[in-house]
Amino acid sequence: MAWDVVLPLYASGIFWTLVYDTIYAHQVSPLPNSSVFHCYLLQDKTDDIQVGIKSTALRFGTATKPILTLFTAAQLSLLTYTGVALGAGIPYYAGVVTAGALQGKMLWAVDIDDKGSCGKWFVRNVWTGGLIFLGCLGEWIWETGAGGLSDWLWITG
Repeated sequence: MAWDVVLPLYASGIFWTLVYDTIYAHQVSPLPNSSVFHCYLLQDKTDDIQVGIKSTALRFGTATKPILTLFTAAQLSLLTYTGVALGAGIPYYAGVVTAGALQGKMLWAVDIDDKGSCGKWFVRNVWTGGLIFLGCLGEWIWETGAGGLSDWLWITG
């Protein structure tokens, strides 16, 4: 196994999870009604205090945004290192840079003390993974010349 690729990729996922989970932990409110999301986000800082949970939202306190910025920088650095270890090209890095720009916008725009803002950016965080995936898919198509793409699409439906 290529541990020089697997471990940094896994660690970048941990940092990403810490970012969006901390934003999630800062809010509790119903998501806007939509065809996709009909649920309540059930965790917030008040509940954590009452139950005695030591969440990242409580631990980071007023330093949340700077800490999440460091975590995002670590995530993007590890993704970049993974790309270097793989010899990735422009499509991969385009996905990583675009995901990084989205994360940066989120960290700048999210109001940690506003439940609605936290809920909105928590839900939108799915796009970070989507952009990284598109970069990986683009890299695969770039490297293989889309060879086998029709077979893959046929198999997946």
